[in-house]
Amino acid sequence: MVRRLIDLRKFDDVEDVRKWSEEIMQFIWAESQQNLTKEVPTNAIRSSSKQMAAITDTGALLGSADPPIWDGNTLRLIYDAPYALFVEYGTDPHPVSAEGWQAIRKWVGRKLRLKGKKADRATDSIVWKIRKLGSQPRPFLRPAIHAAIRKFNLKIRGPD
Repeated sequence: MVRRLIDLRKFDDVEDVRKWSEEIMQFIWAESQQNLTKEVPTNAIRSSSKQMAAITDTGALLGSADPPIWDGNTLRLIYDAPYALFVEYGTDPHPVSAEGWQAIRKWVGRKLRLKGKKADRATDSIVWKIRKLGSQPRPFLRPAIHAAIRKFNLKIRGPD
C-alpha cells in the first residue's frame, strides 16, 4: 500500500500541487471503480463455456471507497471492505470455515442461480479450489494506478 505519494511541504506552490494530486487521485478512484464493474473471465467453477462476471457482486467492495480525501498533507484513497486486499492480490490455499462455505453457497445461488444439490455441488467445488489452489487475484486498484502513471506521465521512484 502506498501511504504517501507526495510530501506537499517540499513544494513552493502547494495549492497547485494539491490540485494536481487531487486530479490524479480522482482518476485512480474512478478507474478502480470502473475496474470493479468491468466484466472479466471467471474460473470460479469448471465450465466448458467462458463465463464473464464483474469483480463486484453485492456492491460492498465498490461502495467501500469514497473519493480520495485529505488527511493533513496526505491524500488517501482507501477501500475498507475487509476482503479488498484478497480481491486485489488473491490468496494462497487456505481452509474455508463453515461460515465461509455458507457465504460461498449464497454467492452460488445469487450469481450462478443454482439451487439445492446443484448449488451444494458447485459450492463444494469452489471450496475445494480455494483449499487446494487459493483464489486468483482480481486487481482493480493496481491497474488504475498504472493507468494514471501512463495518463499523467508520472515518474515513480522508490524511497531514497
